Amino acid sequence: MKLINSIKNNIIKKRKAKKSERGLYIQDIELMKTMFKAGTKFKYIVDYNTKEILIVPSTEEGNTVSYRQLKPTKKEKELAERTITVSKKKALSRRHKSLSEKLLVALNLKSKIKRRKAGKLKSVIDVRDKQALSAFSGADQLDIEIFEDVIRVRGFQNVEVEDIANSQESNTIISKAKNVSKKALRKISKIIDIKPRLELKQKYEVYLRRNQLNKVAAGQLSFDFFMEESPFADDSKNDAFSGVKNVLRDVAIPLEISSLFSGAGLMDYGFKKAGFTLKFALDFEAGAVETYKHNLGDHIVQADIKKYDLKKIVKSAIMVLGSPCTAFSNSNRSDKRLKDHKDYPLILKSIEAIKENENCKIFCWENVPQILTAYQGEVLKLIKEELSDFEITAGILCAADFGDPQLRKRAFIIGSKIGKIDLPKPTVRPENYKTVGEALKGLDDSVPNQLDISKPKDPLVVERRKYVPQGRNWKVLPKYLLTDSMRPKKRKGKKPKKPSTHSTTYRRLESNKPSFSLANYRKANILPPRGLNGLSVRQVARLFSVPDHFIFLGEKMSSRQQQPVNGVPICIGMGVATTILNFVQQYNIRMGFAKPTLVTA
Repeated sequence: MKLINSIKNNIIKKRKAKKSERGLYIQDIELMKTMFKAGTKFKYIVDYNTKEILIVPSTEEGNTVSYRQLKPTKKEKELAERTITVSKKKALSRRHKSLSEKLLVALNLKSKIKRRKAGKLKSVIDVRDKQALSAFSGADQLDIEIFEDVIRVRGFQNVEVEDIANSQESNTIISKAKNVSKKALRKISKIIDIKPRLELKQKYEVYLRRNQLNKVAAGQLSFDFFMEESPFADDSKNDAFSGVKNVLRDVAIPLEISSLFSGAGLMDYGFKKAGFTLKFALDFEAGAVETYKHNLGDHIVQADIKKYDLKKIVKSAIMVLGSPCTAFSNSNRSDKRLKDHKDYPLILKSIEAIKENENCKIFCWENVPQILTAYQGEVLKLIKEELSDFEITAGILCAADFGDPQLRKRAFIIGSKIGKIDLPKPTVRPENYKTVGEALKGLDDSVPNQLDISKPKDPLVVERRKYVPQGRNWKVLPKYLLTDSMRPKKRKGKKPKKPSTHSTTYRRLESNKPSFSLANYRKANILPPRGLNGLSVRQVARLFSVPDHFIFLGEKMSSRQQQPVNGVPICIGMGVATTILNFVQQYNIRMGFAKPTLVTA
């Protein structure tokens, strides 16, 4: 139960709450470690059926976490006692008050607070509204669970357990003696009997729309409850259930994807395999769109995003995108300024598309590793500035670490409005990397796209291939087969200029190792471990973990050849997708909108 355990590990504190007619008063020093620090905003969601109140962070004005100054610790009191003088005690009290005031200023300025000082204040959440507290009417016990991004207060009610045998015995002297002894033993051993807790049940269920959550002043909150006779019910059917369903659509995060720069759909396929539903996709290249439609569905649109109306993009809660990487690639980057590059408008359009989608809670932006460092890190800085309402996580992952037979490194930028989402950890050790030989095993001409191989027009190309063993490249060729770019260029008065041919040219893959990162393999003449042919489209697809039933289409051979290498290997895509899915599932479970589900990669 990987997912359930991870939720338990995220609990910061769990305790019983005092039930009082005056109100619900939550003051815990542990709140200073959460998103409920003093001075932060929050809102309430009342679940009237299950006797539950959820307190969640908010950017809306009105609800503010207050604070309370902590009293001096026992050690500090003892120190004050030793000094005897009253003036010292007063000084100690003043020091605490002064420190608290300084901390409040720091909190308001969002400054970093040293851990040892953070304990001098504790957050206070005070709920005194009678309508809100009526959710706990009849409850015999209140429990508080504090998470990093949500506080859950639940009411439980005792349930009578019918047991004929026990009921008959209960009237006897022996049973009375047993009950007395049990109580005595519990007091002596300080063991808590969990049976009564297991015999508690929850009741009622009503949710509030966001626009029903009124502003609070001085800890007072006004609630409009969503009930069957409420005017907020679904207008068309006047059905309370339909109304609740509409509310959930505003709060729970559906596992739905809208994808931009989708290509042939390799990244989308990884998200689909992880458990997401694909709602929208967009790409410019005709061959890639044809492949996407054949394998993933008709929800893809062929269009130039620079001319496309962004309002037509389906507003899914999660967006996946991978803008063209020529602006960042070391081999192609020549412009000194990012703004001068022809692909710069596509980066701006990607940001604009995320902004246009008010439903977007998470985005996953994939690209070459240089996106994080190119132009002095200007791209990542731009994303963080323009999408400042998202918590950003950025880093580089290697496909082989997740089971793909390729040492392909990709950068992933994940933005989230529901809490920081860390990148996934590697699942495969280097000694267990999948090799090229394992990936190509059993491949024959009957497999789709296996015969999609470019035939060289120059006979010397085949002749050169004969000389290249596994793991080597053009440098082993005899001199008479070298091209001009493979020879050093002589310069007057200077050392000869090194050959300009790239190291991947005429490079043959090794059977017992993962492939290096594949790009334009046709142009570079990259070779399989054996044979005089170049790599086929299916061989390359296997090195991206694409299943054989996924067929690459397109009128032009060059399009079919480029489609897999423009994509994200399936296993690494699934690794990122599963991490996001687990996080969303945890969020929905903590918010009370989903049941725990076991998710496996």
